[in-house]
Amino acid sequence: MLRECLNCHAGVQFANHTPYCPKCGWNRDSALSSARMSMNSLPIGILMFAAFISFLVFRWHFRNPVQIAIFIAVPTVGILVNYIATRKTLRTLETIPSNGGSTQAAVATLTSISNQSSETTKDVAPPSDYEALSRAPRPRQVRLAKRGKIGLTIGVVAALGFATFIALRAYVVWARTESFASYRAGDWLMVGVAALLFLIPFGTWRSQVRECDLLENGETAIARVTRQLTDDKNNSSVWYEFKDVGGQAHQSSGIDYDENLYPGMTVCVFYDTDNPKRNIAYCSTFHEVIV
Repeated sequence: MLRECLNCHAGVQFANHTPYCPKCGWNRDSALSSARMSMNSLPIGILMFAAFISFLVFRWHFRNPVQIAIFIAVPTVGILVNYIATRKTLRTLETIPSNGGSTQAAVATLTSISNQSSETTKDVAPPSDYEALSRAPRPRQVRLAKRGKIGLTIGVVAALGFATFIALRAYVVWARTESFASYRAGDWLMVGVAALLFLIPFGTWRSQVRECDLLENGETAIARVTRQLTDDKNNSSVWYEFKDVGGQAHQSSGIDYDENLYPGMTVCVFYDTDNPKRNIAYCSTFHEVIV
């Protein structure tokens, strides 16, 4: 986790898991956007909480006043504390001037560190080394990374498991009369959900084929991270900009699975020369290039 500012090296603070520097204003805009997003999501949380309480009372027929009080009091206190903390963070961020120019100093610092690192390891090119990636002859050799093996396996197995469970329940309803005439709206909804879940592995396969094609044959560019956000589940997303071989600027975004990219940093991007909007950042891939 980032502990110091990339620009002035002062200690960073966090707004909804997004770091910012209270001294020079580095990443202040992203932190402010993250805090506002958290504030805007509070009404949704309140509505979901109210719906849950209504379900307990009217569906499960909760009548014990002590149980109801506990179910109401604990989330209410949590929401209130979150609201107060977020409001305080927003007021703090609004008093800090935005310092977009600080990213240039951050880039210079990161470049210096990268150069020093490359001097000590010039005989071995790590997989994340951008020059090594750009020098690799096309078609590049790729392999499934560890995060890809774990993420894809869990996703596909979970989708197929839920789909099979729902399909079996739908089959039991059909088997009672061996006719779809007895199906109600909820039963047809189960069939539709099962069908969509069964399509997830196919969609996952298609997306990985496109990813491998970009990694194997795509053009490379060094993109600059312009924005970073971390959600409540600590998933990091980054926005970046790069220029293609023709000098045209493009903007895109992706998930930072490594969770170590912040505004001012650079990341390698693979893109289709005929359609640069079809691109993927190296931090967002389930595969890795063998260099």
